[in-house]
Amino acid sequence: MSRERLSPGVVDYEDANSDYASKPVGYNVDGVDFNAALEQAKQQQQQQGGGEFVPEEDEFDEDDAVSDVEVKQVELDAACRVVDDDAEEYPGVKWISKEKELFVPFVADPDRPIGMRGIVLDKKYGGAKFVDKDMIQKQKGVLTDLLRQMGQNIMQGKSVINISLPVRIFEARSFLQRIADVWAYAPCYLTKAARAKDPVERLKYVVTFLVAGLHRNTLQYKPFNPILGETYQAAFRDGSRIYCEQVSHHPPVSAFQVFGPDGLWKYYGHHEYIASFRPNGMLAGQEGPNTVEFQDGTKITFSYPHVKLSGAMFGERLFNYTDTLVFEDKKNNLRCDVVINPDALSGLKSWISYAKTLSDTIRGGIRRGVGQPFDKDDVDSRVCTLDGSWLGGISFDGKSYWKMGEWAIHEPVEPSANVLPSDCRFREDLIALKAGDENLSQSEKQRLEDIQRRDRRLRQQHQERVRQVRQRHERQKAHKHHH
Repeated sequence: MSRERLSPGVVDYEDANSDYASKPVGYNVDGVDFNAALEQAKQQQQQQGGGEFVPEEDEFDEDDAVSDVEVKQVELDAACRVVDDDAEEYPGVKWISKEKELFVPFVADPDRPIGMRGIVLDKKYGGAKFVDKDMIQKQKGVLTDLLRQMGQNIMQGKSVINISLPVRIFEARSFLQRIADVWAYAPCYLTKAARAKDPVERLKYVVTFLVAGLHRNTLQYKPFNPILGETYQAAFRDGSRIYCEQVSHHPPVSAFQVFGPDGLWKYYGHHEYIASFRPNGMLAGQEGPNTVEFQDGTKITFSYPHVKLSGAMFGERLFNYTDTLVFEDKKNNLRCDVVINPDALSGLKSWISYAKTLSDTIRGGIRRGVGQPFDKDDVDSRVCTLDGSWLGGISFDGKSYWKMGEWAIHEPVEPSANVLPSDCRFREDLIALKAGDENLSQSEKQRLEDIQRRDRRLRQQHQERVRQVRQRHERQKAHKHHH
């Protein structure tokens, strides 16, 4: 993918004649004319100007080289400014103006015991258990499909790498939309954290925000992998704005920014998605920094847990989290450790006996001093203890801060105006799957994946050109210095 250096606030879209601009499906989605918006953005960039990304041979300056991540950050910042300038992007949305309206009772659904259809609490081992038998069978059949595709590609002399997963196991959403699911309690707990005067109380609410949302990841359908440069924008009804963008293809990295109402807080970071397969399951995770920043300059950083999925081929399909979550507030010298499944057994013991507590149990506490893990027996540093379950609730020193099914979940609302052409809702494969056309969705998914592979090759060629130019100028500098 060729790029020109961007002037501040200018979004660099693909050429209007490229494959990305040729939209056989969804020319006009939610009132947005894709090609018209693309042409307008291109004209704006041309009017403002910009230099070649790769400098001329006789005038190379390493400080002028812009990385892919820096380019993407410019695009993301521009997206935020463009959208925030228009108050008509969410017509008909009833905004929440009072804090008490954020905490409304959860309405129980007998078919969705923990808020997700086809999933129940596992009372024997712990964690979430998938009980949608039709979906489980579809997923088990994927391996057979992949082997068949590999055989066909070998017979036809094609690469075995370019294999597309069947869309029948997908939901009609991008992963950029999925990552916002976990933030369902941001309007509740991050706003309460912003208004808390006590740093310890503020930290408790930030911890509660993450723990309360973890169960929202327990979905059986796979989202579509984002394409490099793909974006997603949405809002919570309290006025919080969500902006996400895929900033790297290999490794897959998604950047995000969430701005709370009235500037009370902002939540930002990026996640690299990792996965490793096991004999009967997989271990996956979203690795990267997460920061919640408040108006007084306080920053609370934390990590996400890894996901452990078992029963992929045989046995019950169980979803669990692992790891210790670490939250740090360096300004106030506070640290909170949340240990998931603290009584887990390892080695041979895990095969012949049960842990004394369920695997979704959490335990830990807050201490003063960010350099050491929490120790409940260290009375000098201990501030408070916590316990509970990411599928049940969380308490600090016996006081409940969240219970499953107590408060309603806040779903993001998506704008119908001023949407970037790169928004994931304009993807042809998503549009086709949402319309129920799996065949068209599959072919569009394959087409987009082929384009992305081609663009990756172009980027690699471009990087090689930059490397060669840099080496040539180093030799020229050395030659001038010698003489």
